[in-house]
Amino acid sequence: MTQLQASENLKDIKYCILDVETTGLDSNRDHIIEVAGVQYSEDGQIDTFSSLVRPSVAIPEQITYLTGITDADVLNAPDISTVSSQFQKFISTSVVVGHNINFDIAFLKNSGVIIANEIFDTLDMAYVLEPSAPSYNLGRLAEYLGIQINQSHRALVDCMTTLAVFRHLVDRLRSIRLDTFTQLNVLSRKGNWGSSEFLNRELNSRVLNVKTTESINKDENYVNERIEEGPNLNNANTPINELNDIDIIDSVFGLGGLLDSELEHFEPRREQVQMAEEVFQSFQNGSKSLIEAGTGVGKSMAYLVPALKYSVDSGNKVVISTNTITLQDQIINQDLPIASKIMRNLGVGKVNPTSAVLKGRRNYLCLNRLMAAINKPSMDRSMSLLLAKILIWLETTNTGDVAEINISRQAHIRLWGHLNSEGASRCSGWQGKCFLRSARGKAESANVIVVNHSLLMSDMVTNNSVIPDYKSIVVDEGHHIENKATEAFGFEISKFSFEEIIDRLQGRESVLNILKSTLPNVVTEEAFKEKCSSLLTNITYSRDNLKTDSRSLFEIVANDVLGHSPGVGVVQHRLTDRSSIPNWDIILEVSRRIIESFRDIKSHLTALSKVIEGYDSDDRNMILMEIEGLLLSLEKLNEEIDEFIFHPSAESVYWINSVNEIVSFQSALIDVSNILRKTLFDEKESVVITSATLSYKNSFEHFETRTGFQSDKTTILGSPFDYQHSALLLVPNDVPDHRDASHDAVIAKNIYDAAEAAGGKTVGLFTSYKAMNNVYDLILPRLDTSELSLHAQGRTGSSDMIIQSLRKDTGSIVLGTSTFWEGIDLRGDALQVLVITRLPFEVPTDPVVQARSEAYSSPFMDYSVPNAVNRFRQGFGRLIRSKEDIGVVILLDPRIVKSRYGSLFIKALPEMEIRHEKSVETSKIVSNWLGN
Repeated sequence: MTQLQASENLKDIKYCILDVETTGLDSNRDHIIEVAGVQYSEDGQIDTFSSLVRPSVAIPEQITYLTGITDADVLNAPDISTVSSQFQKFISTSVVVGHNINFDIAFLKNSGVIIANEIFDTLDMAYVLEPSAPSYNLGRLAEYLGIQINQSHRALVDCMTTLAVFRHLVDRLRSIRLDTFTQLNVLSRKGNWGSSEFLNRELNSRVLNVKTTESINKDENYVNERIEEGPNLNNANTPINELNDIDIIDSVFGLGGLLDSELEHFEPRREQVQMAEEVFQSFQNGSKSLIEAGTGVGKSMAYLVPALKYSVDSGNKVVISTNTITLQDQIINQDLPIASKIMRNLGVGKVNPTSAVLKGRRNYLCLNRLMAAINKPSMDRSMSLLLAKILIWLETTNTGDVAEINISRQAHIRLWGHLNSEGASRCSGWQGKCFLRSARGKAESANVIVVNHSLLMSDMVTNNSVIPDYKSIVVDEGHHIENKATEAFGFEISKFSFEEIIDRLQGRESVLNILKSTLPNVVTEEAFKEKCSSLLTNITYSRDNLKTDSRSLFEIVANDVLGHSPGVGVVQHRLTDRSSIPNWDIILEVSRRIIESFRDIKSHLTALSKVIEGYDSDDRNMILMEIEGLLLSLEKLNEEIDEFIFHPSAESVYWINSVNEIVSFQSALIDVSNILRKTLFDEKESVVITSATLSYKNSFEHFETRTGFQSDKTTILGSPFDYQHSALLLVPNDVPDHRDASHDAVIAKNIYDAAEAAGGKTVGLFTSYKAMNNVYDLILPRLDTSELSLHAQGRTGSSDMIIQSLRKDTGSIVLGTSTFWEGIDLRGDALQVLVITRLPFEVPTDPVVQARSEAYSSPFMDYSVPNAVNRFRQGFGRLIRSKEDIGVVILLDPRIVKSRYGSLFIKALPEMEIRHEKSVETSKIVSNWLGN
């Protein structure tokens, strides 16, 4: 009998927390360079083991940077065979604990350490038990849990960190509801988790010591208690009679006003007052306004206060639409509560303005689908982990909004599609409760509804069926509205589009499997059973044909249209004359067969629905809901394939895209101005569009042409910041053309020199991943003798992780593309040097850019340059975020000086000191400006 079987006391069980450091990620090719372990029981730490290991290869530079372990460190270390035998004895029969433990086990196995012990993976258990953690990387997780670590990426230190995480997870597990724990234990066994024995022991111990107030029966009422259905308006729509709009502006935005009392370091801003006046007038007059407001104006409060006041007075809703999650979260969690409190104070208790956030169906958990999934007799490990994570989340969520949890695994992102509320129109809720219905109920009764641009576009696509009726809207981050409309009224078809359909027709979680297992309980007559069985057989046949033909379609396109098998990188082929495309006749034939399969599957599913609708059972509505959702997806993909292959529109552009071996068919409206004007702008009484970058050369003509917006009034409000004293624009005059072989080296040197002078606090903005990665590789060796750290988007972590690093570690150099050009808000010392490596022009070969450029007589100057200038202004706006900020912008694109259009970029910036110097002066200039 083992110690685990014999133990009656959890404190008797021994654990071995282990970690290895390696030369890479491939256990079949790379080598261990350090091994460590910590023996532990609940009575405390027992013993430790730590040893460097001499590999048979040199340690890569990147690994040395991460771990600090050099070739010299391991020169006299024992080889792996010596260490393995010692470590095998150290582990003994303990429960083995590790973070992503299978990684360590794989390396140890190839080195002679065989681990047949019970295991506990803190990565998986943290993923389940801490559903909202922003990251499950060991260091980030420890930071989130408040665990202090001295140095990451050394084996013994990582063991101690993992031990602290393990202890936290055990405490967390023991704190969850007993009914949740019971379901968690069942899921662990269904999914064959390595930690299932651990969970079973813990549960048995808890049941033996159960308190009388606890219950092990399933009880979902704790979920229902927290779902509010709305309406939630109390004393709403009572006009504020005491103050007119001018009085409110003075009371709110003036010195000593209500904002002053709510916000630390508040300073009255003339620009904010003017914007609030403009928004008030737009609502009152039912007019259309464009307001460009520079960084620091305080846009959100300048439109939220008028929006709440107008809604309370008129009883009409106001929609606020944003592009980024960052701004949406700021409005919901920070700005709206303050604005609502101000309104209540102004109303002297007569007003209780309310707000709600509304998102698309796929953002909300469907409790019916969740419970159906949990109650399945078997499931794979991936699904069981996701269900367990959601169960833990259900103990705290009031909204069921997926944004509250971190579903970061690719398989789980797909599986979420089986659990969300998309296509669940028949669903009546779990025990009458529904997160989606709750969100919509709150929106129906709210004064202000916050949405994102994607949902705003979805509402337009579905003829205003998503957002409750409203007459007024504020579109913040309005410079994105054209691109969001382009996405909404276009489509993308890839092999994943077909796989999503096929997955719903085969496998454990498929509609077909649900039908096969539940139909016998629903359909009782033998004749109808036989009919259903025949229909299921026909669907299976058509599904298999669809699977074969869809694969053939993308293989033919990859080989014959693109001219080669898709490879790494981006390949785009715009479709103009389809008749000239190689083997187009074969593509047509395969596509016809695909559409026939769609038609057959839809026909058979519809026939099944009609049979099932005649019966009444507990499973009936769930089955019909799943069929209905699948039919909608089939119809959408069918229409897109038909348009792309057989009936292209003259108003759209079509192209074949290949990115890193993934081929897709894409379509976009060439001109979205008419549809935006007819379905959004003309439909609303008052529209305010605002952003820091709407105008070009002090005119809104370019924006209005692109979007179809016909403004009654336009306003440009500058930034309240004193750029003459806070910002310096440095333009090194010896940067070579980007085609020059030395270009990336010069960029790397300027970035490193500036960062050294500033002590980090540096962000480099790139327009391509290739250039960013090249510069990363060139800077990395310089860090051997530096205290600086280096991060690159997509290489050392996600954008959010890297931004957090910059906030907490000011000695950082961050290299980023795309998302780093806007939406990040780093105040104070976090960012003091901003390096713009290239002017942010759109790729001229992009099919949408090509198609839109064709409408201009001078496309580069009239289309490309205005777009690039405003993107450039967005990037520049990352540097100075408050009146206390100081910093340097370094512009490393020689076109800013040598081209005929370069001056347009400079003129678009606020007035500030500009210096043109050689790169060798960069360090000194940065140091002097920052006072270092």
